[in-house]
Amino acid sequence: MLDAPLPLQRPALFWIALLSVLALALSPQGAGVPMLSDKALHFGAFATLAVIGAMTGAITPSRRALVFWALMALAIEVAQEITPTGRDGSKADVVASFAGASFGIALTRAAPPTTFRRLVVTGVIVLAATLCADASYRALRDKLDRHYSVYADRSSICS
Repeated sequence: MLDAPLPLQRPALFWIALLSVLALALSPQGAGVPMLSDKALHFGAFATLAVIGAMTGAITPSRRALVFWALMALAIEVAQEITPTGRDGSKADVVASFAGASFGIALTRAAPPTTFRRLVVTGVIVLAATLCADASYRALRDKLDRHYSVYADRSSICS
């Protein structure tokens, strides 16, 4: 049962998932998951979308897929910037989204999720990578905040 082939050659599932992510990305509140940083949410969403795209046959994991994901990440951030949702576009979000998509593509190329067992393992790997991305982002953000606050304190002393 676990090693039976997945009957998911349905590209419509990918497009539904993509539209769901777009709806969340353009909503005023966004996804609103307080446990994860915004960058981790971008990474996880795009990694998941890339896996679903490959799994359903909607998008072949290739260099063209990388271009598609880069344009999609950029388009979402531009749309956030120009729509009146109160959300701002971010270059860091584009990078996090593209990194997630690249991870999803690499994962599906290395071990295509063709059985239920592989799909579960792929999901666990995406979740673990998202949590690692969150921890890395928070550690880096805190370190940069401390670094730049030291310079901000020095500049206020000098002036």
